This record gives sequence, structure tokens and C-alpha cells, in this order.
Amino acid sequence: MAPGCGVESPRTLEFAQTQSREVDTVGDYTMESVGTNMTEHQWNIENNWTLDNNWTQEEVNKVLGKNHHYRPAFDEQLTGTVEEHIRKQGEIRSQKKEKIVYNPTALWWKAPLNAWFHSRSLEILAVLLVYNLCVVLITAFSNICGNPDDYTLGGFCDEDWFLYNGNSLNFLGVVLFLLLAFRLNVSVNRFQESRREWEKLESACRNLTRQICYHVNIDSDKEAWERRRAVAFVASVPYVLKLNLRGETNALPDLSNTLVQQDILNIMKARSMPQFCVDNVNFYLMTAVRETRMTDARLAATETSGMAPLVEAMTALQKINSVPSPVSYTFQLRFFILFWLVLYPLHLVVYHGLFTIFLAFFIDYIILGLESMAIDFDAPFGYDKNALDLDGLCDELQRELEEILVRIEHESRELIFNTWEVTRKNEEMIYRATPSELEMLTSPSKKKTGKQGRAQFVRNATRGMYKDDNASRTDVSANSILSEV
Repeated sequence: MAPGCGVESPRTLEFAQTQSREVDTVGDYTMESVGTNMTEHQWNIENNWTLDNNWTQEEVNKVLGKNHHYRPAFDEQLTGTVEEHIRKQGEIRSQKKEKIVYNPTALWWKAPLNAWFHSRSLEILAVLLVYNLCVVLITAFSNICGNPDDYTLGGFCDEDWFLYNGNSLNFLGVVLFLLLAFRLNVSVNRFQESRREWEKLESACRNLTRQICYHVNIDSDKEAWERRRAVAFVASVPYVLKLNLRGETNALPDLSNTLVQQDILNIMKARSMPQFCVDNVNFYLMTAVRETRMTDARLAATETSGMAPLVEAMTALQKINSVPSPVSYTFQLRFFILFWLVLYPLHLVVYHGLFTIFLAFFIDYIILGLESMAIDFDAPFGYDKNALDLDGLCDELQRELEEILVRIEHESRELIFNTWEVTRKNEEMIYRATPSELEMLTSPSKKKTGKQGRAQFVRNATRGMYKDDNASRTDVSANSILSEV
């Protein structure tokens, strides 16, 4: 029996004063340590300790207790399985509404028709239109506010009507517009902050991919495959963050062309999918340092320019999504809007009569439109037509990161990065170009340059570039080719 534990077991429990280190085992939670053994009287569960490899998880739980800080608080099985994610495969995603495509520099009346109507407020706008019509008809053909025989088309109601003088409503209208302006300003700032933080996320992903591709030494096919997988995890961060912001979990549709299926299942197994991807990239970098394929200084630079900004941008976007505008303010403002829109037509009929229907509808459209704009800006990560196009942004970023990886691994990369090879390719292109192609390659000033003049320019530009070991290459390539021009 372990001392002081009350657990019947043939296992042994040893204790040491030195620092412990965790050892990953399958099915067991094991700790190893070295040092001077302690007596049974000095035993304390908070001190460093060692469990025999034969201890079961149940016995460990009895020793440590449910809330002990050494006890794993998560599921033992960290890898995802198909059975666990079957229910996620049937996840129904909302269809993103057609995005409004409009050039702000174009004439203002060329905006698409759907940009003029706020889909969120169509129902309440229709209700208010019916209400305004009822107000006009009731006041025009009843004695509720005066004698209908004395009315004209331009005005109803007598001076005894309680809303004949609308100074109070006009004052409330000014207050309402100020509150709407404040609400809209907060929402616009929230939308702009979301876009800025997403740009920071994209910048961090580009920097991290660049560091992985250019500063980690690759000596074998296995290491090249590991680098591709690390870049794939970097490209997966925006996708899984998008799902996290939208409250979705099924990552298969987005990552099926980026990662292998087991990696995708493991991502969906994690409580925080973006953090899981970041941890994989971090593990890759630490492994590269341990294998001396990356220096400590370069790792520190990668943490500063890539990993840290990436985590900060993730945190900021999740904060924006989880902290919406105060609900009490939103509902109080909506009550104020509805109260004012219901009372104001009762005042408009005094001076505008039948024209109240059109005037009140115009006022309803403006106020509800401003409130609808604030709602759209408050939810920048959703599927609304005015929300950020996260799907398009993620796809574009993935293509950029893959292009960085392709350039560094492609067999023709010397034609992109090597100065000599680029110059030689340029000479060959000029030599084989037709007069019309040369004219196309001239400067924007349309100044025509003959083949001999372009060739001489290349000869002058590359003269003396390689003086020692590459002198023979210069003679064979530049001089032989250009001498024929």
C-alpha cells in the first residue's frame, strides 16, 4: 500500500526533493524524478513524487484526488476518431448572402438595388407602413381628433389634439438621432477593429511561413514533409479561427485539401482549435532547434515576429466576437425607436394630412436603416452580405502561403532567386524575342529600343558581375549570345 494513501495496490510510490518531469505514456499518467529519497514522515502529496509505470489511471486519481494540479483535467484520449466526429459531419452551415459589389468611387446612383434595402428591418418597416396608413385613415374619417368636415388634404385634427404641438416629440427625435449616431459609431469602430486584427493575423501567418521556409534547414525528404505539414497548420489557423468565431466545429470542408484526415480529426478534438494548430507549429520549431536545424536566435525572432503576433491577433478577434454591445443598451434603444416612430405620425397628420403616409415611411426607413447598419457592423464574422468575407480571405491567404512553399521547394527555384540564372534567362528571352515583343517590353514611355540596344543594355548591366569562378560562364552565355545580335 502506498504510504498515507489508503489504496490497496502492489505498486510502489517513491518521493524525491528534486524537480519532476512528465513522461508521456499510453493509458497511464507517469512521473519520473531523481534525487534523495524522503522518509515516510516527510511525505507530502504537494511535494515532487514518482509513480511506478504500472500504476493505473484509477489509482492515480485516488492518490491525487480529483482537483489535484498534477492530475490531467482533460480526456486521456487526445487523438480524434471518426466515430467521435460523425455528428459534426452533418453540421448545417448558413449560406452566405450574396455580397454587395460596389465601387465607392463610382457614381452614387450606380449602387446595386439590394444595397438600398435593409433585410433585417423589412418586417418592422412593413408593420409601420400599415400602422401609418391606419393612423391617417382613422384620423381622417373619425372624430378622434376633431371634426372631419373641417379637414383638408394637407392637415387634420383640431388644436385640442394632444399632439398638436410637437415640440416634445421633436426634442425626443434629436435625442434619438444622437443615440443612434453613438450606437453606429461604436459598431463601425468594432467592425474596423475586426478588420485590423484580421490583417494582423494574415501578416503573422505570412511571417511565420516565411521563417519556416527560409530559416529551417532541410536535409531529407522526411524533414521536407514535416515543413509542409507545419506550413499547412499555419494556413489552417485562419480557417479554424473562422469556424470558432462562427460557433462551428466541422473543419473537414475547409481543411480537407490542406491537412491529412487524422490531423483534421485531432483539430476538431481540441477544445480550442486555433490553439491546437499553433501548438503544432510551435512543436515543429522546438524540434528543429533540438535537431540543430534552426538556431536559438532565429527561434526567438520567429516567436517575436510570427508566433506572438499570431496568438495576440487570435485573442483580439475572439474578444471582439465574445463581447458584443451591451444588450440593455440595444433593447432600450429599440424601445425608444419604436415608441417614437409610433407617436410621431400622430403629430404629422396635423400638418401633412394624407401625405403623412409617405413622410412617415421615409422617416421610418432612415431610422430603421441606421439601426440595421449598426447591427450589421456589430457582427463582422457572420454570413451577412455586409460581414467580412472570411471565406475569401482564408482562401486567398492559403494560396499565398502555399505559393511561398512552392517557390522554395520547386525544382526551378534557381530561375527565381539566383541572380545569375535570372540574368541568363533574361538574355535568352531578349535574344529570342520578336520586334513586336521587344516593343511590348519597352518602358511605358513607348520609346522604341532595338534588339541590339536592349542586348547592349543587358551586357552593360551584367559586366563584371562574376569576375572569378563564373568568368567562363559570362563569356559563354552573355558574350556568345549577344554577339550574334
